[in-house]
Amino acid sequence: MILRDAIDHYVAWRRAHGARFITSARALYQFCKGVPDQVSCDAVTETEVRRFLDGTGPLTRWRAGKYGALAGFYRYAISRGYASRSPLPAADEEPREPESRPPYIYSREELQRLFEAIDISRKHAIRLDGDTLRTLLLTLYGAGLRTSEALHLTTRDVDLATTVLTVRNTKFYKSRLVPVGAQLASAMRAYAERRSHRPMPEGIESAFFANRDGTE
Repeated sequence: MILRDAIDHYVAWRRAHGARFITSARALYQFCKGVPDQVSCDAVTETEVRRFLDGTGPLTRWRAGKYGALAGFYRYAISRGYASRSPLPAADEEPREPESRPPYIYSREELQRLFEAIDISRKHAIRLDGDTLRTLLLTLYGAGLRTSEALHLTTRDVDLATTVLTVRNTKFYKSRLVPVGAQLASAMRAYAERRSHRPMPEGIESAFFANRDGTE
């Protein structure tokens, strides 16, 4: 079977079984771009796989993600008869993942300098302005959200009347309610008023922390 068609089947199969399958799907389609068009699953070589895994920069943890995405795909492809073999190098030949950097806790003085630098750093920003960035950082700090969680908040998810944020489909596909303190709620209300004068391309489902054009 043609590689691209087999990947389409695999992505649809994973999502039909409840997985969001976004990051791995992106990796698989990136891999497709690096091999000849209309290549079959069995025609993919280990050299092409290694070139994709190596990339062009230093070793990062993303290599393991790419390897895992391809390994999952080829297990599926072989089980369905789309491929007869896997071109991946053996797992024990893969380099060890680099160690993660330890968490860093900013002091109050460092946070103060960070916020003071926002307007200067975003002075000529075309998309994400300083006002949005400041409120986003305050929300990350004050509500303890992951960056992706904050960026995926819609205007519907931000209920400032009850000072509660609805964080949807987060890690392990769960949602949760996050109460917001008085100071953060005040800052978010001020931002929400300014946000209301920007484009809302998807109505109440539009991004709360939006670029100047209303996009996420």
